[in-house]
Amino acid sequence: MKHAVQSLSKRAAAVLLAAALALPTAYASAGTRWLTSSQTLTDGLTYVNTITQHSSAGRVESYSFQLSPDSDVYPIMVQSSGTAYGAATINKAISYAESMGYNVIGGINSDFFGNGGVPLGISIEDGIYKSSPEGNNAVATVNGQVSLSVSPQVYITLTNQRDNSTVELTHFNKWRNSSGGLYLYNEDFSTISTQTNAAGGRMVRFEVVDNGKSTDLTVNSTLTLEVVDVFETSDAVPIGEDNYILTAAYESGFYEVFASYHVGDRVTLTTSCSDSVLSNAQWASGAGDIIVRNGAITDSSQWVYGKDGRNPRTALGVKADGTLVLYEVDGRQSGYSGGLSEKDLADELLQQGCQWAVNLDGGGSSILSARLPGSDSVDVQNSPSGGYPRSCATFILLVTDDPGTGPATRLALKEDGLVVLAGSSVTLGDVVSINDGVKTVNSRVSDAQFTSKNGLGSFNSSVYTAGAKGGTDTIEIYSPSLGLYGTAQIHVVTALSQLNVTKAGSSSSLTSLSMKAGDSVQLSATGTYWSRDALRSGSAASVTWSVSGGVGTITKDGLFTANGTSNSGTITVKAGGVTKNISVSLSNVHTDVTPDHWSYTAVEYCYEHGIVSGISPTEFGRDYSISRGDFVLMLYSALGRPAVTGQPTNFTDVASTDYYATAIAWASANGLVSGISATEFGPKTLVTREQAFTILHQAMPLLGITSPTPDLSVLDQFSDKDLIADYAKPHMAALVSQGVASGAGDTINPRGNLTRAEMAALLYRLLTYDETEQPEQPTVDPDATLTLDPTQSQLASAQSLQIQAVLTGAQGTVSWRSSDPTIAAVSSDGTVTNVYTGSGTAQVTITATLGSLSASAVFTCESAEQVGQVTAEPSLNVRSGPGTTYSIISSLTYGRRVVILDDSTDGWYQVLFSNGSGQAVTGYVSADYLTVT
Repeated sequence: MKHAVQSLSKRAAAVLLAAALALPTAYASAGTRWLTSSQTLTDGLTYVNTITQHSSAGRVESYSFQLSPDSDVYPIMVQSSGTAYGAATINKAISYAESMGYNVIGGINSDFFGNGGVPLGISIEDGIYKSSPEGNNAVATVNGQVSLSVSPQVYITLTNQRDNSTVELTHFNKWRNSSGGLYLYNEDFSTISTQTNAAGGRMVRFEVVDNGKSTDLTVNSTLTLEVVDVFETSDAVPIGEDNYILTAAYESGFYEVFASYHVGDRVTLTTSCSDSVLSNAQWASGAGDIIVRNGAITDSSQWVYGKDGRNPRTALGVKADGTLVLYEVDGRQSGYSGGLSEKDLADELLQQGCQWAVNLDGGGSSILSARLPGSDSVDVQNSPSGGYPRSCATFILLVTDDPGTGPATRLALKEDGLVVLAGSSVTLGDVVSINDGVKTVNSRVSDAQFTSKNGLGSFNSSVYTAGAKGGTDTIEIYSPSLGLYGTAQIHVVTALSQLNVTKAGSSSSLTSLSMKAGDSVQLSATGTYWSRDALRSGSAASVTWSVSGGVGTITKDGLFTANGTSNSGTITVKAGGVTKNISVSLSNVHTDVTPDHWSYTAVEYCYEHGIVSGISPTEFGRDYSISRGDFVLMLYSALGRPAVTGQPTNFTDVASTDYYATAIAWASANGLVSGISATEFGPKTLVTREQAFTILHQAMPLLGITSPTPDLSVLDQFSDKDLIADYAKPHMAALVSQGVASGAGDTINPRGNLTRAEMAALLYRLLTYDETEQPEQPTVDPDATLTLDPTQSQLASAQSLQIQAVLTGAQGTVSWRSSDPTIAAVSSDGTVTNVYTGSGTAQVTITATLGSLSASAVFTCESAEQVGQVTAEPSLNVRSGPGTTYSIISSLTYGRRVVILDDSTDGWYQVLFSNGSGQAVTGYVSADYLTVT
């Protein structure tokens, strides 16, 4: 069917309508209009989605159709379940219409309803009268044009041909009330029964007499019926095909009416309606208040639903040119859509240009469905307030006689109406081709080309990059292979409503970060404009990252590295006029123990396991000597702070309130420590290395570590072995032979004070000790020898040479150490590398040991041609390759000198140095933080 107005071609009308919808609106009754997306579904039919801000309701979101009068699409009004009784969802209504042969493109809910889902107003389907208006307003489709009917009535007269007696009534296919009077039913009410369960009542059953005339009932028609039964019942009864049932509840009376009918009587059924709209309607539905008439808002004091407050709403309106507006606004969903009052609704429809408009059923019933390009089904577009599509009585559906089997006639963007922040980018996604029936012909057009018609952005293939100016950009789409065109909208915005920062790959919003010093995390910033995605991950050009508080550094792409000199600070992210602050707290902050220090792993372990804390928020105090009290406390913490049994210590210098009192009581009870006198423990006295080794060895059984009697000859490798006290020798020998303790160079320094770094290293080795991984004890004959080849050599800068260790009369793994790893580093296989950064030459002694055997070689190291000094504070990352995408393999502290191996890569130096374990490391550092000397 065609609508009446033909002043413009269909395609021209569609283009003008879409252009009008794209114009910015400063204010509408739904509030300030922030975003309007319009999409042409087929000639003359446009789908519109709008976000506004209402002064009282907050954010409001609406959905609508604009149907021009000359479109091949037209509205029909259907009962959702196919009968007056029994509400159903919009999907059921669509299936019902499709079963009648219609191609459904979209629809909304319409009439209010009562018990059993029976509509309150009229229902006409394809000209057939199916339910009475009951004086309610109605909307009707007459030859494709929607018209308004004000408080119509359809009268029914039953004339008994036997005696010309008449019965008049108006209730047709409505829910029977006990005091409602007479009701007439046919199977358009229910295919099951009269639904008068347990209510009782009087009934007359009529059967349609086939006299060669149409038996369809319209609002103005005459049928001949025959009485086939007169009865009373206490239950509902089936109606039956071509049957009518006249009924009334006992409470309503009418005994004489029912008694007047005899089986076999012929009765003339007459329907009459003086309303010209309904008399000519093919489709009709009941409606609520008339809120706009003759281009003005009506008297709201007469509205039935005017005092309902802000709610989801559904409405229908018609403009002066015949354009039909089907409007749905969501509500009752704080933060998403607050809904509108009926007055707001009237204002909105009036400002959209409607000459008349009616309020339809709202609340949880409000729904709008549409088949958008790329979809195979008619899908719900709005968000029903109940969380699901409610079953309703009637729906207005937009249909076309085009079955949708024809060729493609236009292109469309599957994700139309995208929003993008100025300066950022968005990938447009799939382009589809559709036909005039809004059915997808090609679900992915591979050769689609895009052009910005308004010049607000540019394209690189299907990636749109917005410029600096905001507005709605019309995108022209063209497929060379199909020869088809289409359009889409992209909204360029200059501000965000919300900015969200996450870890890359996560959807959880960040407000704070807790990290270990030295760790890195890739952050991602995304943002929305009135809940629509506008800033997408990876749009670095639109985001500004900064760090304050000295907690680390951050790149322009959001890669944060926690390497600062403070344990707390802030990451600040700015985009689209919105600022987001992420508070950063660093655990294990120890600026004095950098990743290249030999104790770094041990200190990290002790921090993570709560064994020790720093001497300040940013320092571990690696070189500080440790007191006896702190030493015992660290050991106690390492063993999990076990319960203390027995009596407290009676040391006069250990108060019960001292932080180390429990630890000393535990150590004393387990025989690990004794006092420096009969009455004093000496908690503040510094502990020596030999004392510490003794206590730790005695604690090994508590850790589940067995320790066989050691060979004291293992101490012969140390030049200061004679300084070891006799009581400490077996304990030191045990720790050395089991790989827990070691010396520095060729000394073990038994009488030196133990440092905090050394204590952390000892505890780490004990707590991670694995007997299965320990090397077998060497076998050494009394006359065994160990010799090296060569015993002396000279190395150029960065040159490496492997020393051959020759064993006679002994078996085992040889250990290697350098007297000064900053001059030459030695690996576990005896490879010596010159890492010297000084001037002239320098000598270093490389010592090999196996049990009591040892041998040395002297190397002379030449100076390097280029040496660099680190200027980054507090440290500089060393990477596996020349770029920030390469992994971090080590770090260098401020002032550290390194050998420069290669400076040919722009912005990067390849360097050589020895790490905290005395091993040679080759890597890359930024040239910005290295001064060449």
